[in-house]
Amino acid sequence: MEKPLISFVTPMKEKDYRVVGLLKSIRSQNYPQDRIEILIIDGGSKPEVLEVCKKYGAKIYFNEKGLAEGRGMGKDQGIWKAKGKYIVIAESDIELIGNEWINNMITPLEENPNLFGSVPRLYVKKNDNIVNRYLSYVGVDPFAIYRALDAQLSLGLVKTEDMGSYYKVSLDPDNPYCMGSNGFCFRKSLIKIVGDYNQ
Repeated sequence: MEKPLISFVTPMKEKDYRVVGLLKSIRSQNYPQDRIEILIIDGGSKPEVLEVCKKYGAKIYFNEKGLAEGRGMGKDQGIWKAKGKYIVIAESDIELIGNEWINNMITPLEENPNLFGSVPRLYVKKNDNIVNRYLSYVGVDPFAIYRALDAQLSLGLVKTEDMGSYYKVSLDPDNPYCMGSNGFCFRKSLIKIVGDYNQ
């Protein structure tokens, strides 16, 4: 059976060479490479950075809303350009951990047709700077910690159901949590139902 197409949407600006780590980690996945789509939504990067992205098979799009709109609009544009059944929002400075990352992220979605998305736990790099290590341990910017799903999971404040290789979390639509970056994977079909990334 053919694996589903998965689209990585990465907003980027200026000369963010950190994207190379992300691209290498995507291309090292134990997943059919022809079933991976990489979209860079660019907000003014140097041509040499974009050339590196193209070497990894990335499609480059210019942020149509302009730089003032920020990364959120870039993500929104990428979602609508993506062709995949599943979309991953991948910031340019993250890396996928291990070569089974994609398989681990889509397994819950393939097994449970009613699940909206799949969220990876954050990984702490020992050689990262102290601020990044802190944010990775906590799971989010400290000003938004009370609304972030990863932080709530880290603190044990969200009820989970152990499904064996992952945990299932049911969220209250009247009490939403922040998610949608750092490797958040979701069904494109459902994002169309709820509106879009920015609504």
